[in-house]
Amino acid sequence: MWYIFRGFSFLSILALLGCASGSISKHDIGPASSVPATKLSKPSALYVGRFDTSKGTWATRDPQKRDAEAKQVEATIRQGLLERLPAIAPTHLYDGSQKSGWLVTGETVHVDPGSAVLRALVAAGAGQSKVRMNVRILDLSRSKTRPIAAFEVYADSGIGLLEFGGVPVMATSDTRRNIARICREIRDEIRDEIRRIVR
Repeated sequence: MWYIFRGFSFLSILALLGCASGSISKHDIGPASSVPATKLSKPSALYVGRFDTSKGTWATRDPQKRDAEAKQVEATIRQGLLERLPAIAPTHLYDGSQKSGWLVTGETVHVDPGSAVLRALVAAGAGQSKVRMNVRILDLSRSKTRPIAAFEVYADSGIGLLEFGGVPVMATSDTRRNIARICREIRDEIRDEIRRIVR
């Protein structure tokens, strides 16, 4: 029994170490001209537009699987933003008719769902799930094409270490978790933009 307890304790330590290993980063990609010369008003509403998942590269080669993943990615990021952005302003899906408020849109740059087997058996960064996206924020009262902010955001799952009995011992992040983290980063970026450019 002591050896079993020690074994599970060791696995618990590995799980805790792995769960902290995921990363997320963001950097601006918009030209200097994308920054408005005059202060803007705080948005009365936020709109979630299309995130074009036909762009960028996908690690999945099978066309049917890739199409299914693309639909899942777009649906997940839309839902994630609809859940998080109301903390800033009332949030709705964009249908093209709105003429005021801020629009959040973008496209995929790279998506790799990773491999749970590699994360579990190889570790050292192998099999990571990775998502990289370009995001644009537009003030619809000013322009539907010229963003007030543009940035790239990236999230990965970190390192998985072990499976036990076919069940992952460590809850390594998958594509859905990465997108959830990206949605939080987008929310925080919008808050920063409001502080920076809103009068």
